[in-house]
Amino acid sequence: MNLIRLRAVVALALSPLLFACPSASTMGLARTMPAGKLQTLVNPGAVTFAAATDAGSGAVTVPQLEFGVRYSVTDRVEVGAKAWFLGAAIDTKIGLLRPESEESGLNLALDPGISYIGAGGGTTGGGLLTVYLPVMLGYRFSHHELIVAPKLVGMVASGGGATGAVLFGGSSIGFAPRLAPGFRLMPEVSFLTPLAGAAAGGGESGSSSLLSATFIVQFGVGLLFGGD
Repeated sequence: MNLIRLRAVVALALSPLLFACPSASTMGLARTMPAGKLQTLVNPGAVTFAAATDAGSGAVTVPQLEFGVRYSVTDRVEVGAKAWFLGAAIDTKIGLLRPESEESGLNLALDPGISYIGAGGGTTGGGLLTVYLPVMLGYRFSHHELIVAPKLVGMVASGGGATGAVLFGGSSIGFAPRLAPGFRLMPEVSFLTPLAGAAAGGGESGSSSLLSATFIVQFGVGLLFGGD
């Protein structure tokens, strides 16, 4: 491996650690909670980030730990927030299809949200603003729920002399068995790939380098407390 290629791979490997990664997860149920319910989330997992450069391409996987909370304003409207290393997000879930039965049936919801990641030190600086729109489709049986969430995700980065915007498309798929009243264990995998847009400028900040991603994959096993 020549020196230029080695430097590119090392920079790729370090940028998620220094500047953090965006969250690609949905990590929630398509069925909105009854009014007045509170749910908390702990989601340990990992993110794989791959990008192509002039010197080649490479991928790196780093750990990710998310904490979240949700509150149901009405039977069909929830507000939520989550945080991870250098990042935070807020969202509003709107239940479009919500059968009377909590045990079985097909549920449909929109979950628009916004997040921000700040730079993690260094002189390059920069930040990443992300707007996302998942469409959550969940099938319930015996109180368990299988969730598929196709989504559009727009990222806008700035810092280090570079700016840019990219529209990603992808999906999450997860399964949330009800192991006990008020507790679910939810494995989920999420995938994003660019559809349009690019970085611009001459900087190499960690946030703007995320715009050159060829794909982002996040896997987690969430612990959901409350909500039933």
